[in-house]
Amino acid sequence: TAAGDQATPAAYSEPASCLAGDRPVVRIEGDRGYTSVEQMSWEPGTVFDAGGATWKSYLMPPPDARNCYPIEIGADWSACPPERVDLYDHASIPPEPGPPMCLRGGTVVGEQPDGASWHDVKDSAGAAVTVNATGAIVEGMRIHNVEDAFVPMKSSDFVIRGNWVTYNRDDCIENDAFAGGLIEDNLFDGCFTFYSAVNSGITEAPVAPGGAADSVVTMRNNLIWMQNMPGPYKKPRDTFGYAVGFKMWDDRTTGLALHDNI
Repeated sequence: TAAGDQATPAAYSEPASCLAGDRPVVRIEGDRGYTSVEQMSWEPGTVFDAGGATWKSYLMPPPDARNCYPIEIGADWSACPPERVDLYDHASIPPEPGPPMCLRGGTVVGEQPDGASWHDVKDSAGAAVTVNATGAIVEGMRIHNVEDAFVPMKSSDFVIRGNWVTYNRDDCIENDAFAGGLIEDNLFDGCFTFYSAVNSGITEAPVAPGGAADSVVTMRNNLIWMQNMPGPYKKPRDTFGYAVGFKMWDDRTTGLALHDNI
């Protein structure tokens, strides 16, 4: 085909940044090690600017589990299992979602061995980022080797954009409170399960305001890789595999709108 006949590709444009405009900004800086950030209140529209901040996590069975939930905004998981108060499986009701906020930047690295099985990691459980806020935005993060990358909880109208996730040992996104939202322009470079919106048939489990079957999650311009990992669910340790791309067999799950994903 002659060069003149080829379509000119659209120029790439960076996703909108929540640092634009006049918003309250809370800086989170430095090497946070195994400590967690737990923030239960903030001014509407606050940007938690974590650019350059780093966290470590280690998700092996107790007593070795350390820092299972490095970043918690509007949520408090209390501790690693068995001390953790599981807001879903125990049918407890989490706090009502806070006002709009944005988490921008930051790196979370899991330190459990690459060869640890799904059960090794899941027995402690954990998530890099948990947000519980109406209109929560998470952008520009780097996450590696954790159980779940993003848990939007009851965050109706959430936005997850411009993030890079690698070697994620369970759900890249765990939307088990069935919130509607937008997942855009992310690189999911190795997921055991890409997207979860199921709560094991627990009817008392929390549902995001306006969420569930009346809401929609839009996914666009994402690159997603399902990666074989050691010792998958109910399989021997010396085998490799992954689970499912979309875990959505709960009748409360949201609708999906998929555009230009690979």
